[in-house]
Amino acid sequence: MASVRVQITGLDQLAKMAEAIGPQLLAKATRAGVANAAKAVAPKVAKGISERYGIPSRRVRQDVRAVRIAPDGQSATVAFSRRPPTLTQFGVRPGRRASGQPGLGRGLGWGKPTKPGRPLSALIDRSAGRQPIPGAFVVNGNNGNRLTM
Repeated sequence: MASVRVQITGLDQLAKMAEAIGPQLLAKATRAGVANAAKAVAPKVAKGISERYGIPSRRVRQDVRAVRIAPDGQSATVAFSRRPPTLTQFGVRPGRRASGQPGLGRGLGWGKPTKPGRPLSALIDRSAGRQPIPGAFVVNGNNGNRLTM
């Protein structure tokens, strides 16, 4: 579990303000500030992950399950799901099968394929670029969804 800590500067000014506005209003403002900061975590995390990996930020935002604020209003917990992304979510491009044997069935023998074909490729790490994934292929399921095997 990852933990993010934020340090606030200028607490001496906050103490002076707390005397002027009252403890209940200060607690309410603190709780609102923590809630606002916790809600901003999901888009920032999604943007950071999508900048490094080839997964869309909307997919990462779907994994944010809950933003819980502690009863005292001093801290918040942002929970993410444990669903790992599949290969289809990394922008796969299907490969191409090798073209047939030259002369197969036409009395010309069993030669090598004319073109070697191309494997499926995916953009997993943006710094490495699009990488071929040998042995993987894309299949359309019964309901029309794309499955990567």
